[in-house]
Amino acid sequence: MSATAGGDEVILSSWFTGTVQVIDRKSGKTREMMHDFKAPHDAIRLADGSILVNELGSKSLIRASGEHGKDRNVLIGGLEGPVGLVAGSKGDVYVTEAFSGQVSKG
Repeated sequence: MSATAGGDEVILSSWFTGTVQVIDRKSGKTREMMHDFKAPHDAIRLADGSILVNELGSKSLIRASGEHGKDRNVLIGGLEGPVGLVAGSKGDVYVTEAFSGQVSKG
């Protein structure tokens, strides 16, 4: 569904397969594959190494960390169609909500 390039990696998210995949930009090899998301629409890496995932299926912004992203916490719930995700320059995160036409700051 989406690809986010940053540093030496590309993060792919697929709502169809429920996965988030981290790929090494130089080698093209998969570094990490995370499963069992509910329609992930976008994902980005944070400075602390965790990955934020927009879950369209759960209407949530999820922080995934730990081995294969198995430690998951809902940061924001009740989002109306979370699709786009971008990190701001001061650690802020912005989420676009397709069904409400809003941008939320998290």
